[in-house]
Amino acid sequence: MAAVSPRVGRGVRLCHNGGMKTLSKSSERAAMAGVVLLAGLLRFWAIDAKTIWLDEAFSIWVAELPLPKLLRFVASVDHHPPLYYLLQHGWQVALGNSAFAVRSLPALLGVATVPLLYAAGRRLTDGTTALMAALLLAVSPFHVRYGQESRMYALMTLLAAGALLCLAVWLADSRAGSVQRRAAMGGLAVTQALLMLTHNTAALLFPAALNAGVAGAFWMQGASAKTAGVGGTLGDKGFVLRWLAVQAAALLLWLPWGPAFWAQAQTVYHEFWIQQPSGYSVWLAFHNFNLAFPEGWFPAAPWWDLLYWGLTLGGVWALRRRRPVAVLLAAMFIVPPVLELLAGLRRPVFSDRTLIWTTLPYYLFVAAGLRGLAEGAKATRWRTVAASAVAVLLVGLTVYSLHAYFTGYEKEDWRSAAACVAEGARPGDLAVFHAPWVQIPFAYYYRGQGAPVEMRGAPADLFATGELEPAMRTEDLPALRNLIAGRERVWLVYSHEWYSDAGGLVPQEIERVMVAADECTFLGGRVIRFERRGG
Repeated sequence: MAAVSPRVGRGVRLCHNGGMKTLSKSSERAAMAGVVLLAGLLRFWAIDAKTIWLDEAFSIWVAELPLPKLLRFVASVDHHPPLYYLLQHGWQVALGNSAFAVRSLPALLGVATVPLLYAAGRRLTDGTTALMAALLLAVSPFHVRYGQESRMYALMTLLAAGALLCLAVWLADSRAGSVQRRAAMGGLAVTQALLMLTHNTAALLFPAALNAGVAGAFWMQGASAKTAGVGGTLGDKGFVLRWLAVQAAALLLWLPWGPAFWAQAQTVYHEFWIQQPSGYSVWLAFHNFNLAFPEGWFPAAPWWDLLYWGLTLGGVWALRRRRPVAVLLAAMFIVPPVLELLAGLRRPVFSDRTLIWTTLPYYLFVAAGLRGLAEGAKATRWRTVAASAVAVLLVGLTVYSLHAYFTGYEKEDWRSAAACVAEGARPGDLAVFHAPWVQIPFAYYYRGQGAPVEMRGAPADLFATGELEPAMRTEDLPALRNLIAGRERVWLVYSHEWYSDAGGLVPQEIERVMVAADECTFLGGRVIRFERRGG
């Protein structure tokens, strides 16, 4: 058996070189610095070019609330925990709420995730594999997008990487009472709790995946110890008790949010916007982990996904001598989507963005597969050529996908919606928003433009009912009639009707007493100017 890295030699044998070549430490550090620089360049490139869309504007709006009101609002109306909003609140106090300012927070979080994945991967696999996984994360179009979006998904991924690193450090150090080991255990409890306070789906899925992975690794390590004499942290008699203590500590840190979590979960269970998953939507989610934002002929050719999935299977095979690691990573990648799909039997919750943190073990598998293709135990020239060809192909596909994101992918264009009203608004005009929450991104761009207009929501004013996304019902029509009664001009900002006004009740009711005089369409909806009949 090849010598184990000194970093893991005193703990569980998670890393086995298998005869593969490794970079020198200086070369590895220089390469890693370049990867981090590349991650920063991609996440800050044209970061404010795309318009602020609904969810981002909502984050900005929530973060501008005074802290006590912010916490009350998130607990009673929103569907997410407060951690990201709290971070963004402080960020906006310091830097303001421009697109560049608010998006620079997730961009920095995304960049910081790259070295954390590298550090965790280096302990779980080897330096070269970890470096390649970090590169995959750095250039991933999927992660670049959410590194340029003022939401909590970059923070989720950062905390998942931090938890994975803490676990790797803990498992690599079997010295009882070691300061490093104690710090890793405490760090795991804290990062896990913070992740659970970042997104409610992760609050359930991450502990489930982590515990399944550790249980599988523990069982696999015990089986290996019987046959190969492999010992280490997982083989310690007190490991199970220490693991349960760390999980209990994470739960206790999260527990104050428990009542709000339960209330939010009940709301989501009864009504939520996510649709029932289909075979296509499931494929698309995993496709986005590889090559998001394709164009033209690209979506019709899912063969490129087979390349990534083939490398993933190759990575599983390459890690066969590190079976505890393979089991741990596999559980963290597979368990969350399976649980989301099972939950969909009662309430659909499957979404690629909520699974973004599962790409960390996935990229480690892809990287291990690519390295295994080039440098297996019996490396040959054809394997080197094949690996080089695959690497070149991956670079080309990634560049193509990044180009599609930066030049072709657009978000809801609320800037144009605000400009449409600003160009023709008169004092005394009424702007009706359906759904009412779209008033937030509209107001973000309307400030300082055009004549002041009265902004009202349909079926109710913004959050007046304590409901985040109220749907229009027939019984809401009398209130809408009263709202537009006597008005000479009404601007209807109509968006997300597929979810909250599928029957088109709002425009139909306004057209009973007014006539549509003009209409602007924008990505995400339309603006209709109504005028009183005969006016």
